[in-house]
Amino acid sequence: MKKYRFILIILSTIILLNAFIVNAIGSLDSFKDVDGTQNSSKTISENAGVTTNRTIPEIIGLIIKTVIGLTGTVCLVIIVYSGVSIMFANGDKDRILKARNNMVPCIIGLAIVAASYAITDFIIKQISVVAA
Repeated sequence: MKKYRFILIILSTIILLNAFIVNAIGSLDSFKDVDGTQNSSKTISENAGVTTNRTIPEIIGLIIKTVIGLTGTVCLVIIVYSGVSIMFANGDKDRILKARNNMVPCIIGLAIVAASYAITDFIIKQISVVAA
């Protein structure tokens, strides 16, 4: 249970830092170019090709994809941790069995996450086509 607490602390820290960074970027009203001209963040994002005109299904799809991606990342970290535990078990059958008991459900969960990502991607694309 302690290893899951460590993973939870790391993920919480990343999420909190991400929120602070997004807030800091959003608070900047304008930027100066190299030549000294004043540009707003909206002008810069439009010049970069980033649009903010997203539909509700696209926003929902983006949120779902983000959650699924984070879930997949957590599963991958647990699988790597279990693999390293097996490598350092030194032939101890109890430690190998414990690591396998952590790894097998994560592999199954990763397959489910990958399938849900594919299904969600397909559905959101179909909704976006119908809504447009």
